[in-house]
Amino acid sequence: MKIAFFSPILRYGGDVTNTLEIARELRKNNEIVFFNSEISKKYKTISKILFPLKFIKDIDYPLLNLFSPYFYLPKYYKIFDSFDIIHSTTPRMNILAQKVNFEYGIPFVYSVHIIPQIFYNFSQVKDVFARFFVFDWIRRAVNNASIVIVPSKYVYDIIFKKFRVKSIIIPNGVDKDSFLQSPDLKMKGELNLKNKKILLFVGQIRHSKGIHVLIKAFKKVKKDFSKLKLLIVGRIQKSTYQYYQSLLKLIKEYKLQNSVRFLGSISNKTLKSLYSITDIFILPSLKYEYQGIVLLEAMASNIPVIASKVEGIPYMINNGYNGLLFEKNNSNELASKIITLLENKELRKELVKNSNKLIELKYDWQKIAKKTYSIYKSLEQ
Repeated sequence: MKIAFFSPILRYGGDVTNTLEIARELRKNNEIVFFNSEISKKYKTISKILFPLKFIKDIDYPLLNLFSPYFYLPKYYKIFDSFDIIHSTTPRMNILAQKVNFEYGIPFVYSVHIIPQIFYNFSQVKDVFARFFVFDWIRRAVNNASIVIVPSKYVYDIIFKKFRVKSIIIPNGVDKDSFLQSPDLKMKGELNLKNKKILLFVGQIRHSKGIHVLIKAFKKVKKDFSKLKLLIVGRIQKSTYQYYQSLLKLIKEYKLQNSVRFLGSISNKTLKSLYSITDIFILPSLKYEYQGIVLLEAMASNIPVIASKVEGIPYMINNGYNGLLFEKNNSNELASKIITLLENKELRKELVKNSNKLIELKYDWQKIAKKTYSIYKSLEQ
């Protein structure tokens, strides 16, 4: 089978990870080519591409680039006449995929990996004009795709509520073998963390991630656990620098400068080493969590997890079974959950054991790729 993936393959992200892992599993018996708009080149963060990658000419001028997907990109539909499946994960390329489907009858599979904030509250969205177009690209794809795939029941419900379209749930996965490793004692020494208990957060440094809630909870827990350290991993962007400054101010106010560390953006290799020395992983998000891939990574690394009870997270974490949940923005409850895990070794072991069962059952990439391929086969003419 010849498969064209429309994916923002040049940058890191959950949608890219999903597409690449599925492609890796399917490449043995199928021909796979990745496509994207030329505009994607300026967002490049991944240097090594393992698959053929072709760029479609595009218009990269303010305002005009929002209309290009309607009138410019679709004219290149003829180069896809030899493909068997078009699988898109990037909204900008969706109308081109629809054009290919219309002209040649080639099935168009759309995986929803982005839910614009416009789905939540239009009045609170910055750059409303641009987000209106992204919403429209998604709307058209959802209504015209041969099959729509979503990563969680939470996203399924959003899509059905907005468009009255049923979709198929195929979650993001994780490669457990690549995350599970012996503790990196060298890293622990370099970070001066020997004989310390480590709490870890990984994600964007922005208000919606609830890092301030975690710091407030950490202050409460630190009183009784003097050897506790909090590590925060994530890129600090210009748009959220003010929030980062507020976190530093909070840390100083609580006199936690020697206990909380920001590590910035790190490589996947370094992150895996960091997971190997972590005692508890915490995701205190306030919103915008459709399926927390970092939770899967932590579970695959045999780390007990604590997460806020928001949006897609409760579909992944069964409270008391494979992790602990707390009400969002509740630092007191979060502190209580952290203390519970620190004091209960057997509970930590039980959560990790059940997480391993769940990953093998539901989040294994081979099973996810097999299910995706079965969808492709069902669409063959």
